[in-house]
Amino acid sequence: MRKKIVIGLLVLGSSLFAEKSVPVMVGGDSDFDACGGTGIIKGLKVNGDGFLAVRKGPDSKYKMIDKLYNGNNVWLCDTKGKWEGVVYGKNCGVGGTIPKRQKYSGQCKSGWIYGKFVTLFAG
Repeated sequence: MRKKIVIGLLVLGSSLFAEKSVPVMVGGDSDFDACGGTGIIKGLKVNGDGFLAVRKGPDSKYKMIDKLYNGNNVWLCDTKGKWEGVVYGKNCGVGGTIPKRQKYSGQCKSGWIYGKFVTLFAG
């Protein structure tokens, strides 16, 4: 009986974790761009999945919300361990300064990607 209760709580806990999200933070310095630079997605195996999952938070346990591919450009805005908080799309509003650190709330998409597959090319 005790094992069933523990297993039930573990399943419930992991599904709650998947529904939470960690916002990508931008800005925080009036002398620098809101994001640390731009990067390009590289190194994804064509014979593998062929895409890089964009997630709600900096861990593979978070829900996937989008896919990026080799050659896609992203703004590198936030970092947590091996994960990068990114913003991507056109006219995202993070190329200039935002003095106060805040959640990204612009018109572009944002989320978390595993940093191994992004290469900084401007910053």
